Amino acid sequence: MQWTPDGTIRNALWIGGGQWAGKTTVAGLLTDRYHLVHYHYDYHDARGHDDRRIAARLRHARKTAEAPAASPHTTKATSPAASPHTTKATSPAAGAHTTKAAPPAAGAHTTKAAPPAAGAHTTKAAPPPASPHTTGVATTTIGRLMREVLETDWEAVWIGPSPAEMAERVLAGFPERFGWVLDDLRGIVTPHPVLVDGWGLRPELVAAITDPARMVVLAPTEPWRRHQAAELPRARYIGHPVSDPELAARNRFERDRLIAEDAVRMAHRHGIRVIEVDGTRPAETIADEVADHFRPFLP
Repeated sequence: MQWTPDGTIRNALWIGGGQWAGKTTVAGLLTDRYHLVHYHYDYHDARGHDDRRIAARLRHARKTAEAPAASPHTTKATSPAASPHTTKATSPAAGAHTTKAAPPAAGAHTTKAAPPAAGAHTTKAAPPPASPHTTGVATTTIGRLMREVLETDWEAVWIGPSPAEMAERVLAGFPERFGWVLDDLRGIVTPHPVLVDGWGLRPELVAAITDPARMVVLAPTEPWRRHQAAELPRARYIGHPVSDPELAARNRFERDRLIAEDAVRMAHRHGIRVIEVDGTRPAETIADEVADHFRPFLP
């Protein structure tokens, strides 16, 4: 089959929603049943996409450090007269006595400077060397900014901000991450539909590129979320060093609730199907409901 930039994206199916709603489990069941291609968002987000995120921040840090306005030691380009490497005559200082050259007498022989002979070597004035002060400061700034990018302050991630601030930050970052998902999908060429699942698949982003009927949102109820947090160690696990792991876990749990609620709100706004998950039905039954919704697009 022939590759096109948007062929796989246009034919993809999408499962979004809150954390611990069974998105990946349902996607796996449907992949087995219908011989789909399963794209696992969380796997890519924690690996290749994280590398892209770091690289983008490092590039931004470098541009910030190298911007002329960022360094107090950088100077604006001076006029040629200010540079010792230029030979253009300078204007006299204000108030100085100047003598204007008299014009040649009428009929006197004047000599015009001859152009250099063909093939002669001409020497262009070399540019002034870079200031060691500017270079040193830029290097120091780049190093500091790169350390800030690579050495994450996990206290500022999990302890300092409120859950609402944490949710706002995550939501603001989803569009960039979604762009990387689309890049990945463009690299997949298959006659089978691709089923994409993950919490970063926001309804407003998917609705902007495809038919909203190609997406469902799985929404865990609050009792089911609490059950999952109690039963699944990874649901409350904070894999980073922080001063208060319990507070960090509570902040994360509340952050995830806010993000899940936002997914449901956006799904309703864009006419995307929402399926509630409360733990009373097995994953196979949820998969049946999702399959019924996707029926027009399944092989």
